[in-house]
Amino acid sequence: MEVCCICKKEYRTLWTAPDGLWKKLNGGNEGGLICIGCFDRIARENGEVLYWECAEREYPLYPGKTKINSEK
Repeated sequence: MEVCCICKKEYRTLWTAPDGLWKKLNGGNEGGLICIGCFDRIARENGEVLYWECAEREYPLYPGKTKINSEK
């Protein structure tokens, strides 16, 4: 479980954003944890429209590489 650095709520959803968009909407910071709700709100406030996609069993570590959720 992660904790959003903006709203301080716990969240379980694993998600990723392209580095350029993340930095743009996160004040240039590379790190930090933000829940989807807060990230979406910040995006809309900055004129960005986000597209979310769902996947089962694996998530991207970085472009072109994936990891099965059950792997550590």
